Amino acid sequence: MHKTSPPPQPGTVLKNLYMKPSKISTANLANQLNVSSKTISDIINNRARITLELAVKLSTVFEPKPDFWLNIQTNYDLWNATDGNRGTDDPFYTFMQISGDAILKLIGVENPQNYESISIVLKEKKLYPDIVAFPKKGKGERIFIEFQGNVDKMIQFSLASKITMSCAHDHYNGPVLGVIIYTDQNCKDNALPVQLNSTFDQTCNLCATFKEIVLPSYSEKQFSKIDKRLTILAPFTVSADVSSKKLKQLCYKWKNTLYTAYPETMHKDIVNVLSLFILNRFRDLSVKEVKEMLNFDLSATRAGTELIGIGERKGEKKGERKGQKNFLIMALKDRFGKLSKPFEVEIRQSNFNTLVKLRKSLFNFSSIEDVYGWWDQYGKPIKKK
Repeated sequence: MHKTSPPPQPGTVLKNLYMKPSKISTANLANQLNVSSKTISDIINNRARITLELAVKLSTVFEPKPDFWLNIQTNYDLWNATDGNRGTDDPFYTFMQISGDAILKLIGVENPQNYESISIVLKEKKLYPDIVAFPKKGKGERIFIEFQGNVDKMIQFSLASKITMSCAHDHYNGPVLGVIIYTDQNCKDNALPVQLNSTFDQTCNLCATFKEIVLPSYSEKQFSKIDKRLTILAPFTVSADVSSKKLKQLCYKWKNTLYTAYPETMHKDIVNVLSLFILNRFRDLSVKEVKEMLNFDLSATRAGTELIGIGERKGEKKGERKGQKNFLIMALKDRFGKLSKPFEVEIRQSNFNTLVKLRKSLFNFSSIEDVYGWWDQYGKPIKKK
């Protein structure tokens, strides 16, 4: 089945189409909205959602009304709650398919080889967390695993709810282990606690134990000691402020370690996953830098382009404009499908003022004919097919 392209991430829209053109910094916007700089940072780095309250506040600074901000957030949430987003490009699920038993070792499961790990497709997410590990012979606890890379205060409640619903759906009342694996300490610190502990006996409806794992709390050496294949998680053990030179050395080391842990036939998949983890941890890296570090063209993968985001590195004015052009083209394709080649060429050759006008009119269009009509009037005329 064809997988649609993801809608723009709300934080990317805010940063590339509004903050950068207006030359508004994170601190400045936070001050205008009367929120913390961390709140804005989490939004533009797509670690947090745009709430109703924030949407109202954003409409006082930028032109779009509150429903615009809520709509792009809702569209993004819906896309992540349907079949459009889950696929083998997603690094955690790819890693689970390749080495699910290594993750079970990290969790502390005895005899992980006796379990079958299943990545849950999103149409079933209302019943199951990200990963469910079933005992192959029916003996042992069911393990429910949720990977969490964003701040979500209710994530523990969400996991508890999914566990109870899935057990009820399967008429299962045996022992359960619920696990959340956080990619950042901040995600755990903001999660409200839930108590799921109890002792298993036949009279209980549900007997569950709850466990949390914070990847940055481990060291590369600790991962390797548990299982050499877990070296793939090493990027999460390194400070996001590490120098490019040091990171390049580490990448070379991680890659070589993983090459010794996996057969040659799996090297491409492993480097793909490692690359995505690196981009997830170090969000300012460019495609070129990742390619140089790992000798791997990540931009050729769908998940790679999603994590890389739109635009060039901070401070490069030329790159920022190129990023806006790419973003506008992507946004138009998401809404109206394929664009004519001459139109794409005209956008890429247009000046900055035209880009700003198009950006401001972007969500007033109802059809591709509206777009072409606007371009005929305000941009350089094109021949429509």
